[in-house]
Amino acid sequence: MGAKNKVIAGDYLGAFVTSTSGSVGITSTTAYQPVTKAMVAEHDLSYGETSKGIHIVSLTFRNGRKSLLEVDDRIYRDLLTSLF
Repeated sequence: MGAKNKVIAGDYLGAFVTSTSGSVGITSTTAYQPVTKAMVAEHDLSYGETSKGIHIVSLTFRNGRKSLLEVDDRIYRDLLTSLF
C-alpha cells in the first residue's frame, strides 16, 4: 500500500498533498496552502522514511499552522527541492 499523500495530523487534517510541475501544495475543499520556502517557517524531515517509499514530514507554516504529512517518494523529492 502506497503513501496517502495527505495531511495525517494537525491543521489541514485530511487535505490532499499534491505536486504539479515540482510545486507542492496542500489542497482541501476550502483552501490551498502552497508549500514553499517563503510559506514554511520550520520543517522536520527527520521522521524519515518508513517502509515502501512512505515519508512522514512535519511542517510549521509562517501563519502558525502545523501539519504532519504522509507523502510518497515523488512528493518528498519535490518538498526537499522547494524547501532547500
